Amino acid sequence: MKQKNPQIIPIHRMNVQTPLGIEFSYMEVGNEYDEMMIGSHKNMVHRDDYYLFMFMDVAEAVFTIDFEEMQANGNTVLYVRPGQVHVVSSIREAKGWSLAIDAMLM
Repeated sequence: MKQKNPQIIPIHRMNVQTPLGIEFSYMEVGNEYDEMMIGSHKNMVHRDDYYLFMFMDVAEAVFTIDFEEMQANGNTVLYVRPGQVHVVSSIREAKGWSLAIDAMLM
């Protein structure tokens, strides 16, 4: 009996994004985000090797973290630890700041 290949969940690495180990950026997305990401296949389930904090002033979105769906409405703080499986399931609107910190700095 042939075994199925296990699904490999990609890991996004901090050193590819920034050599300093910290990235702080403003984000503002609307309805077009879902269509853009679905069309580009960029919004896929993944893990990060860094801490991710999202401080949203405006949010109407759904995130899935470790296979648990979380609604973000209004003022929201979202925290993802290194190694957690996550994906942005849907965004109608989101405005705020994201902070990524290399796990080696914590």
